Amino acid sequence: MSAPDILATSMLVILGIAFGIVLSLLFCLAKNAGKKDELEELFKKEKSSVRKEKSTDNQRSWEKDSNWWKAE
Repeated sequence: MSAPDILATSMLVILGIAFGIVLSLLFCLAKNAGKKDELEELFKKEKSSVRKEKSTDNQRSWEKDSNWWKAE
């Protein structure tokens, strides 16, 4: 094999590896596309519990008083 042949062959090998990586990524995406996310249900439950726990006050316990900078 001459030098140009080796260059062309190595480029084809690199392209084959890149194509294989892309195919494996697409296969994994297609395989997991139909699965339902477990965390999604957890977040929905957490959001509903947070909504129930919200206080009716405009100020939360960790917030400073709105007039904290004024002299008392």
